[in-house]
Amino acid sequence: TIAALRALDGDFETARTLYRASRATLLDLGWRFGAALVSIDSGPIELLAGDPPAAEAELRRDYETLQAMDEHNFITTTSAYLAHALYRLDRLDEASSFAAVSAETAAEDDVATQYLWRSVRAKLLAHAGQPGPALEMAHEALRLARTSDDPIGQADTLVDLAVTYRLCGREDDAATALADAIAVYERKGSPASIERARRLVAEASVSRGVPDASGTPR
Repeated sequence: TIAALRALDGDFETARTLYRASRATLLDLGWRFGAALVSIDSGPIELLAGDPPAAEAELRRDYETLQAMDEHNFITTTSAYLAHALYRLDRLDEASSFAAVSAETAAEDDVATQYLWRSVRAKLLAHAGQPGPALEMAHEALRLARTSDDPIGQADTLVDLAVTYRLCGREDDAATALADAIAVYERKGSPASIERARRLVAEASVSRGVPDASGTPR
């Protein structure tokens, strides 16, 4: 928990030291299940730090451990975060597969997982040249996020909405969603999240998701 808070402030070196120590302690105690939940924090920390390969490594290791245990609750969240990491790595087919796993297995009342898989699927739909379904999915993710008491989750979902808007060629709407996200991050006091949000929206390529006159993505 402290690692996640340190990361929000941009102190990634300390955050990594803490989450690695947490995993090592749990494994030393023989608590493999607890250790396999560390990536629910360490994965997002690495994504915030701008290191998607590290995020994938953290999440995939724990996903495979939970899968071997035949665990059905936390693995849905792990798979959703893994989908986000793979999306950031531009491995869209794999991202879609893990988003589908999360969508198929997440409990209806698991609000965080429900908006996590929707927000990454929205971006995937936009990449596939389906702006209508993409934006519908992104707005549903935001609606769900706003029912939670997690401001960072809400702001992250706004960033994904901004990326989706930009992929759909709606620059003004993307700018508005980004500004809304930054306002939430500022209230929470997370400068690292603000920097990441601006970077992700700036990197979103409109030409990859917007269909041309024939309906084919350019």
